[in-house]
Amino acid sequence: MLDTGPPRRPTRRRWVTTAGALVLAVVAAVLAARSTTGRSADPAPAPARRPVLVSVAVGPAAVYALAARCDGTVPACDYQLHRRAAGADRWDPVPWRIGPLAGAGPAPTVTVSGAGAVTVVTAIDPPQVLRSTDDGRTVVSRPLRPGPPVAALPADGVLRIEPCDGCADRLTVVEPATGLARPLATQPPLGRYVLRSVDRAGDVVWAVAVDRRSTAGAVSTDGGRSWRAVPVPGPSSPNQQLRVLAGADGSAWLVAGPYTGGPAQQFTGVRRIDGPAGRWRQVDRSGPQTVRSVLAGRRGLLLVETNGAVWRLPPGGRFARLPEAAPYRPGDLVAGPGPILASISPDDATGRIVLLSDDEGGTWRAEQVV
Repeated sequence: MLDTGPPRRPTRRRWVTTAGALVLAVVAAVLAARSTTGRSADPAPAPARRPVLVSVAVGPAAVYALAARCDGTVPACDYQLHRRAAGADRWDPVPWRIGPLAGAGPAPTVTVSGAGAVTVVTAIDPPQVLRSTDDGRTVVSRPLRPGPPVAALPADGVLRIEPCDGCADRLTVVEPATGLARPLATQPPLGRYVLRSVDRAGDVVWAVAVDRRSTAGAVSTDGGRSWRAVPVPGPSSPNQQLRVLAGADGSAWLVAGPYTGGPAQQFTGVRRIDGPAGRWRQVDRSGPQTVRSVLAGRRGLLLVETNGAVWRLPPGGRFARLPEAAPYRPGDLVAGPGPILASISPDDATGRIVLLSDDEGGTWRAEQVV
């Protein structure tokens, strides 16, 4: 899922996304003690060289976590990838490192394709794309650079929302095999609305955008080669926070909340569409009051509140609160091709704990990675 944020000038960009949302100037501060108020605060300054987790990803045969070690007031950070194989009882460091990287910019993020290829994208000088197809034993590094338009999204492409001079934001994909950031040749038919969120499940790609009064939506069933406009009923606002989530069965969810400029986000509504030929409809939203993270699971929509409470909304049903994880509660949810979920816990003052769930949020266990 990719999301932008409050409206900006067309040449600027975004809100939360697959390509990274932590600012490196804050990675020294991501290296920080977490808030005890329920929602995580960004980590507070940590002792020099203490590793702190900044990204996690779930693949078909392993879970990966990226840890940063930073020094100095203007942080210079080294990054180490760790791997937990399916059925293993420990985390092992992957034998390749990234860095040192210094300066301001998005922190590196790790993703895993359905085939198990591991990709790390860094936007800090020098921008690069690192890729491994053998569980991290070897890695190929390529410079991250602009490329020509691409007809369709590659299966292992990393989605981004890039600024476009004189127009609304455009959908771009980073090709791990080439390091090229390539705009989609046929962009979603959203006019000059600001692209807020995009998500994909296989070849089905959903996109939503917003202007001062309304929300526009579009769907592609062929990886972005062609699109169909899907109107989103109801009023909107330029400050509205939108997150679209693609389901594995072709359906999608649209979660809304006003942008408040702070960590706590009010939950104002949820819509669902049963497939690319369907229509968006409002569904019952009683239960959660805030939204920190959302995910389209196999059994419905999962929502994490800013206090760490986890809710599930099954298709055609109502929100039900799931058992509370203790002593660590989940933060941003990350899923893979199966039922396993992962989350870096915002309650962990050390910054070293990953929460794992084998039953899509029903139960959680805490594991120390570094």
